[in-house]
Amino acid sequence: MTQLTTVLVLIPVAVNLGEGDDMLRPMAIAEIGRLFYSLTLTCFFLTTAYGLSFGGGTCPSPRPRSSAD
Repeated sequence: MTQLTTVLVLIPVAVNLGEGDDMLRPMAIAEIGRLFYSLTLTCFFLTTAYGLSFGGGTCPSPRPRSSAD
């Protein structure tokens, strides 16, 4: 949520809508890219790495029943 609001605030600066945005445009574009990169890394890579590290969330196989049951 915080990343989304930051990107929404930086979009007018990145598309150069106001006066004096010429100096800030490269910074805004780099910041938007950094935020999308970190979001992708957090949501996909770390979740996958966590799942692989701790068994992938699979359920253990049931025990075979004995004839006494």
